[in-house]
Amino acid sequence: MRYVCKTFSLAKDPSHPDEYEDAFDADPARGVAAIADGVSSSIFSGKWARILTRACLDECPPIESSAFFEWMALRRQSWETAIDPSQLTWHQKPKVGGGAFATLLWVEIDDCALAGGKSLRYRAFAMGDCLLMHVRQGALLGTFPLADSAEFLRDPMAVGSKDLGRDGQFRFLATKQHCQAGDLLILCTDALGAWAVSLIESGQAVDWISWWARDADDWRTLVVHERAAGRMRYDDTTVGILRIN
Repeated sequence: MRYVCKTFSLAKDPSHPDEYEDAFDADPARGVAAIADGVSSSIFSGKWARILTRACLDECPPIESSAFFEWMALRRQSWETAIDPSQLTWHQKPKVGGGAFATLLWVEIDDCALAGGKSLRYRAFAMGDCLLMHVRQGALLGTFPLADSAEFLRDPMAVGSKDLGRDGQFRFLATKQHCQAGDLLILCTDALGAWAVSLIESGQAVDWISWWARDADDWRTLVVHERAAGRMRYDDTTVGILRIN
């Protein structure tokens, strides 16, 4: 396996977990992981987020070729099949025509040639404000695609479940970095990402090594506390922590 993984999540309103609209999927054997954040102002966005992360594991989006639009068409068909507009209220039904939206980030870990032998690398691709953080021995090596907390205040570009004639505006950012055994790759949705970057900017370090040791109750307690203190937004909050083998 390329990595081992721990994941934690908490709905914006813990008393209504059915309204959770994030998604995370991982395939340690193939070295692929994906995270998505459904846009709550659209309809059936949680289903769309889950379709996207699962599809990234089945076949990573070929964003650098025309085949990307074929890939998108298949995912959109899956969304149309998965939704049931008949149960919507009268004021929700008009939203179906506009489709669902989700931000998306995925990472692929593989071998690469390096002077003197082989190394590991990861390639990451993102549209929107899901965040990847690369940590080695407790030190943050970098973040992708955002590095400034102010960037989380902007409306992010998102992937749509319907062809509204704007697919040509899609812009996936990409990065490629070397990594090594023991490194942590943290994939998270924007509420946690904004919180972490704000802490970094204030000179405080997030102890990601201790996060690896946390259990689900510890995680929930921390998120609830940071929300109540006004340091983390009330939003669906998801993180997947990959420890490279």
